[in-house]
Order: sequence, then C-alpha cells, then structure tokens
Amino acid sequence: MEEGGRAAEGKAAGGAPAEPKEKVAAATGGRRRPRRRGGRRRGAGTKEEAPPAGPAAREEKASAPLSFTVAERAGRAEPEERGDLRLLRLQVEELAERVGRLEEKSGEGAEFARYLLRRRGIELISANPREALLLPRAGGEKEIAEYYEQMKRYSFRLFLRDVIRLASAFTLKDLERYSSEHTIRDFMDRIIDWQIARRQGPAAYQLANQAAKSFGDTFEWFVAQIFRREFGAPTAWGIRARNARHGGDYDVVALVEGAFVYVEVKSSPPKHIEPREVNAFLDRVEDLRPRMAIFIEDTQLRMKDKILPMFEDVLKQRAHEGGKPRLMVTRMVRELFQVGEQIFIINSDPDVTTNLAECLRRAL
Repeated sequence: MEEGGRAAEGKAAGGAPAEPKEKVAAATGGRRRPRRRGGRRRGAGTKEEAPPAGPAAREEKASAPLSFTVAERAGRAEPEERGDLRLLRLQVEELAERVGRLEEKSGEGAEFARYLLRRRGIELISANPREALLLPRAGGEKEIAEYYEQMKRYSFRLFLRDVIRLASAFTLKDLERYSSEHTIRDFMDRIIDWQIARRQGPAAYQLANQAAKSFGDTFEWFVAQIFRREFGAPTAWGIRARNARHGGDYDVVALVEGAFVYVEVKSSPPKHIEPREVNAFLDRVEDLRPRMAIFIEDTQLRMKDKILPMFEDVLKQRAHEGGKPRLMVTRMVRELFQVGEQIFIINSDPDVTTNLAECLRRAL
C-alpha cells in the first residue's frame, strides 16, 4: 500500500491531474493514505505531531534513576555520542568502577589476604587503605586507568613525590627539579583535571588530599595494580596484621598461579635506605614464607652502589648469627638480583612492570 501511495504522489507531481480526495478515500475503503517517510502529514483539520524528543530530553528522562556520579559524568562524554548510547557507556563505566572496588575488598583483595595470613597464624586487621593515597577524585574507572598508565612513568612518580613534599603551596617552578617546564605543566594539568591538586591563585597550587604525607602508600597501590591489571593476580596492599613474630605491616601480597608473592616497596632514594630496613624485610619473609619475595627500590640508579652491598652485609651477619649457610646474591640482568631461589632485589629501570615480570618468569 505504501508503494502505491508513493506512485500516486509521483503521478501528481509529474503533471497528471490528481484524483479527488473523495475518490481516493472510496478506493481505499476510507483508510488514510500513508505518510511519506521523513515528513509530517499536513492538512485541514489535522493536528501536526510534536517533534520527537531530542537527545537532551532523552538524556534528562533516562538519567533520572542514575547516581549523581553518572549524571555528573554525562557532561564530559564524547561529543559525537548522543542519548541512550552515551548514558549506557556511562553506566558501564560506573559499574566497572564498582566492580573494581568490590574486588579490592572481597576475594580479590582483603578477604584473599585474610585467609592467606590466617594459614600462617597471622590475623588481618586492615588492608587496601585509601585515606592517604593520591588518586583521582574526579571521574571513575576510566580516570583511574589513565592515572595508572601515567604512574608507569618514573618522571611522573618523581613529580608526585615533590607535590606531596610541598603539599600546602607550590608553583610550577618548584617542581622542575627532574623534568622540563613543558612536562611539568602537562603533569600539573592532568592532576588538576583529576582533582589530585587544586589551584590556589593564578600561579600557585595545593595538594587536595592533605592526608597524603608520603608517596610510599600510593606506590604500594600502584604495585598492587600491576599485579591485578598486568598479571591477573588477586592482590592487596597496605596490610596491617597482628600475631606475627616480626611486626605486622606488609606492603603488597599477591597470588600468582597459586604461588604466594610478597613485595616490599621503597619509594625513597637509596641513600635513605638503612640496614635495619633490609633486616626487617628478611624477617617478614621468614614470617610469611612466600614462594617468592621481591624488594623494590623505586630508583633508576645502580643498585650495586649501595643497596646490593647492604644486602650482602646483612645476609652475611644473619648467617653468622643463625648458624646457617650464607645466601649468595647473583645478578639476573641489568640491576636485577636474586638471593637464593626465593628473594629478588630490583629497581625500576627500565620500568617496574618489566622487572616484576622478569622475577615471575624466573620463579614460576
């Protein structure tokens, strides 16, 4: 019927006299001729239909049951996205963010650590703390993922250390110790967008989370994220526990292919590392009895200048005091070293992920 209607319209447009409406109505049994596609029917005694709701109207209607987080994010969606497609993407992002947080608190995080420690007679008090972390306050999982990728850059981590050190008030010039002005400006624009820092005037800035007193907490989070995102391993960080023989603070734990991995991270320069910290690391290894233990110094300086000799001295002393054979330190590659079959000592050159992967490759 629709094709016939269009043919009749074509004849009328081509110059042939159009049939009277009464004759057409009789021929069609009183039914109205279908509308042409793409247009609205006009005529005497008829009411034009209201135009369909535009994208903004559909968004307003569809966003009513959404959380404030999703509705707030709608303003930052890609310009080519419209209506329900945009809102669907935002809902997926929020769900991904919620799942990530649940994983950190459930069997993929704190509960995993609880049972791991319980089997060793140690009781978990808390894990995965966020109060003192430098994390994006704006956005959701997409922004967290972007921040994580940026954290892979050693220069960005040095930049964040200075931001924490200066905290209450600083300028771009104050942050140019390790990077160029162009790089620092790019870093600052990013952390302003993420609400990690805020402006204090035309040229001054301030750290948003004043509870962040050290970069160490954020570096623990970053290493845990590497295990979760790059190696698909359940992981937890910032663990506090009791009933351990030696202290009860553990930086990062992970389970890789059924193997328990313990990681101790050091974000301060090598010159600030003391023998007592190496001893404390080895004590924790004895308490936890992991399949592999990794000592990370976040530096791109040579490990053999200070860290390696310090380990050798501490291992020699412990062997003498304990009446056990001395464990020897051997070089794996670059500035990565291995102690026996269980312990690894690494820096962050060329990057943390590559060096962790090398340790896992050798131990598994």
